[in-house]
Amino acid sequence: MAFRKDKPEPDDTFSESQPYLQQNFAAIKKSFDANHIALDGLGTGEGKHKWITLYDAAKKIPETGANEGAVYIKPGPIQNIQELWFRRESNGEEICMTERNASNNGFSRISSGQVIKWGSFDIAAGIGEMTQTLNSPNTPQFNNIYQVYASVNINATLMTADINAMIYIINFTVNDFLWILRRRNFNPAAGAGTDRGITNIKWFAIGD
Repeated sequence: MAFRKDKPEPDDTFSESQPYLQQNFAAIKKSFDANHIALDGLGTGEGKHKWITLYDAAKKIPETGANEGAVYIKPGPIQNIQELWFRRESNGEEICMTERNASNNGFSRISSGQVIKWGSFDIAAGIGEMTQTLNSPNTPQFNNIYQVYASVNINATLMTADINAMIYIINFTVNDFLWILRRRNFNPAAGAGTDRGITNIKWFAIGD
């Protein structure tokens, strides 16, 4: 049943109006019951939301005034699928809150606007210092970076070598970080990181 906003008309008799009134009440109830506990007097919680279904707002981003905020969905800038967004008051900053890439070299957005990135890489024998990118495919570019962490991933087949290894982060930018790998019993004459097999490193960075 479709809602008829033009019915009843001012000059309609009751007998003429009644079918349209019933039709409109039925249409209003059907619309209200979507995502709500039914307004039928049979249970508790009438009128409360069961869930919220949002429609793509990309064509018309909600405007906000002072002391207002807006929650809506539109495609995320990296994954290009529908994500949850928040807009600050006075037509302020738009924050994507739910976008992520859950791969081994991925990212996740935090609702406050920060971005977490993570990844891993292998260090070959004989390599003791190198720069590692923070810009894996399908991840956002940092505008600011707060901290980077890295650790040696213990490999059961190379456990002794891995336990005797330590990685230090010397410097980092929004694009990459410089690391140095040190072995507890490395050969100084051969250089740091030598005389061992491949070492896997896990890293984690946070910025915005």
